[in-house]
Amino acid sequence: MLKYPTALLITGSEERHQHKIIALQEHLESIKIPTTQLTNPTEKVFLASLKTILSQTHEQSPVLICFYGHGHVKGWESSGWKCISYKKIVATCRQFPHFIQFINSTCYGHFLIKEFIGKRSGMRTGVICDWEGYTECYGTAMTDVLRSWPQGLKPEDVISEDVYCPHDTPVDLHFMPIFRWGAIFDRYFFQEAT
Repeated sequence: MLKYPTALLITGSEERHQHKIIALQEHLESIKIPTTQLTNPTEKVFLASLKTILSQTHEQSPVLICFYGHGHVKGWESSGWKCISYKKIVATCRQFPHFIQFINSTCYGHFLIKEFIGKRSGMRTGVICDWEGYTECYGTAMTDVLRSWPQGLKPEDVISEDVYCPHDTPVDLHFMPIFRWGAIFDRYFFQEAT
């Protein structure tokens, strides 16, 4: 049984999603955190991988689950045009007592938070997702994690604000580009974690 942090990293169908996942994988492996990477998995493959990692990791060891790809209100994109359901992700996580940190860098990412509320403790679950005021995102959660964790900082410690320009029309609207819910387990994935 693994008694240290571990990570499950998932990319969507487009090649552009893979670059940041590979960068995160390189960071985690540089601090001796083992990773498993899935590319555009089916729901069945993802849920089986999630159960395997959680059952092989000590319950006091944090597990990072990161998805970077397309999403919608019901879940993550998946091969075969069927989504990886947020309901099934939460139902699977409920079977295990682990500390789980999610990075959900996808459009409509806050719907994962809505699914967790009332179903799994926010003391054992943390979610970082893209800000969802306008439903579309451009991977800001992944970008901010990649900028902050190697420095030993939380994403909100290195970002200040983002500017929203709907349909290429400048609007004087500033906001924090990430949203967080639940526990904060970032420190387990910092450079000094080794």
